[in-house]
Order: sequence, then C-alpha cells, then structure tokens
Amino acid sequence: TQDAREQAACSLKRLTGAVDDTLISGLLDPARSGTVDDANAAKDAIRTQVRGFVQQHSGELRSARAIARVFHGLSGPSTMSSQWMWCRDWGSLVTTDFAVVQLCAQEELVRLHCAVDSDC
Repeated sequence: TQDAREQAACSLKRLTGAVDDTLISGLLDPARSGTVDDANAAKDAIRTQVRGFVQQHSGELRSARAIARVFHGLSGPSTMSSQWMWCRDWGSLVTTDFAVVQLCAQEELVRLHCAVDSDC
C-alpha cells in the first residue's frame, strides 16, 4: 500500500501542480519574503485545521474546492452560507490564498481516502 500512496501523491502533484514551500510562504503573506521554515509552519497549521474539518464533514463536502470555499466564507451551491456560517471554520482562512487552502484540502481528502480505501 506504500507504493499506492506514493502513486496517489504523484497523481495529486500532477493534478495540482508542484508548489514550492517558499511560494506558499509568499502566498500566505505577500508582505513577507518568508523562509522555508515559516512556510512549513504555516502550511502545517493550515493542514491541521483542514484535517479536522475534513474528518468531521467528509460526508457533506467531497471536493477540495468546496472545502476551501468554506474556509474563505464563500457561499455556493454546495457551501450555502445559511448552512455553513454556524461552523467555526467559516471564513477562518480568508487571509490565506485560496489555492493554498485548496491544495491542503486536496491532500487531506487523498489521505482520508487512502486511509479508508485499502485499494489506494
């Protein structure tokens, strides 16, 4: 299953494009040049928050884009504000670049899928 997980990670990178950690740092806070350590710490904090949300709401939202929309407080067909504004995560990452949140959400969805599906 390790090979399958590595394959899934490669597929994810192909789908989302490789994102350099220093680029992520710049996306998180464009005013700062950022270091790799800062980027890793910020990305880990975002990933931890996204992981908790995905584990709790995986049956309700199945796409990384929909999850990122919740974290940005953006209403849409699957993320209606009347349904999600009660959630503590609604709009909580509005200052973080949407693409970074979406990438973290995609990684967590793949991780959750691989943990549940033994064929992954």
